[in-house]
Amino acid sequence: MESVTLSNGVVIPCDLVVMGTGVRPATGFLKDSGIELNSDGGVICDPFLQTTVKDVFAAGDIASHPYWPTGKRIRTEHWITSLNQGTYAAFNMLNKFVPYGLIPFFWSRFYNKGLHFVGTGAWKEVYITGDVSKGNFVAYYINE
Repeated sequence: MESVTLSNGVVIPCDLVVMGTGVRPATGFLKDSGIELNSDGGVICDPFLQTTVKDVFAAGDIASHPYWPTGKRIRTEHWITSLNQGTYAAFNMLNKFVPYGLIPFFWSRFYNKGLHFVGTGAWKEVYITGDVSKGNFVAYYINE
């Protein structure tokens, strides 16, 4: 690979591309259950992770919940989110009424280089400082 062409026509020279594409939740078995799904197959939940069926809760990759910073729904595909949401869902099953409002984050390393972000990953703008060709740079991602 010698370059990547962006949707706006900009060509970026590169030697390697690392791409995270996500998954589509396997929620087809919920058809006709009364549990509402959004367009990507996520289970629609309220801030307490309760689905559209009373006393049925969801957590993890399938849970589509309100994201308070933007007011939009999000689904986070990360193991720590599943762990945290499971705890919140359990509290709410016990009538503790604790809304889930943690901010998603992601850390990873590729070829001894780090990739870190906090937020939803739906970036409106990206600013890069440093030298990308030498791997000595910081990227700032600005959410909507």
